[in-house]
Amino acid sequence: MPQKVTIDLFDSWLEAWSIYEALVMDVAPLRYKELARYRDVIQKANRKFVWSAVYNYDAQFRLSLNLNTSARFDTVDTTLYTTILDLLHYVIITCIFTYTLVCINHALAP
Repeated sequence: MPQKVTIDLFDSWLEAWSIYEALVMDVAPLRYKELARYRDVIQKANRKFVWSAVYNYDAQFRLSLNLNTSARFDTVDTTLYTTILDLLHYVIITCIFTYTLVCINHALAP
């Protein structure tokens, strides 16, 4: 029975993706650019957002590909991107800003 691996870091995702990409290349070598573009999207998102949000985007995106056979890896799902990645980024920044203000107010209180 295959061992289930947890993808908790980008490096783990990249290892798994490389295996998947190699398998696809064996049967559909013309899809290389499409798969490389998706790898690039995930890599750039990982630099900008927390990994858990990027992984959530990846899982939701790949699930949507299963439901829509004409969809491709080289297109960014802007709805998912804005609802999962941009929204979470906004919430994190807001929380950090609010926490900083609370700390400053607490430090300045008599």
